[in-house]
Amino acid sequence: MVARGHGLAARDSTALFQLAVEQKALDAVERDIATLRPHLTADLINALSSPIVPNDRKRALLNDISKELKLSDLTRRFLGLVAAKGRAGVLPELLDGVSLLSANARHELKAHVLSAQPLTAAQKDGIMAFVKQNYAEAKTVSIDEVLDPSLVAGVRIRVGSTEYDASLRGAFDHLHAVMKG
Repeated sequence: MVARGHGLAARDSTALFQLAVEQKALDAVERDIATLRPHLTADLINALSSPIVPNDRKRALLNDISKELKLSDLTRRFLGLVAAKGRAGVLPELLDGVSLLSANARHELKAHVLSAQPLTAAQKDGIMAFVKQNYAEAKTVSIDEVLDPSLVAGVRIRVGSTEYDASLRGAFDHLHAVMKG
């Protein structure tokens, strides 16, 4: 199984995922990713992507962050290797790739939901049932909810590359297109 994405980030994601599986450390690596992700500020990504900052400085920076956040030894060593090889700038894509590989291995699907208002528990249950019904391979479904008042009412649900538009804004846009002919 290889991560989707471009080049080095996909290859590195696959390598970290496979190492984590082999070392029975996938749960720890997933916790590390969840811990690290909020700390990947725009300033940090800019520094890690900058050709001006030497790779050994990037490695030291990631090592300091790893120690401060108490990341597992596997994750810490892997981040150091990525930095030493000059690929620290693709860290967000690398982490996303590992998360995707892990979710796929667990047959977990993530539904990205844009809603005009916060979803109720019943609405979330309905969305999860809809996804399970339409994606038989999904053992579990998680929802990533983002509020978008421009939808007016309703939701847009994206699973993978497929989007389901059940928003009032979508209905207006469709009606406008039909009337234009």
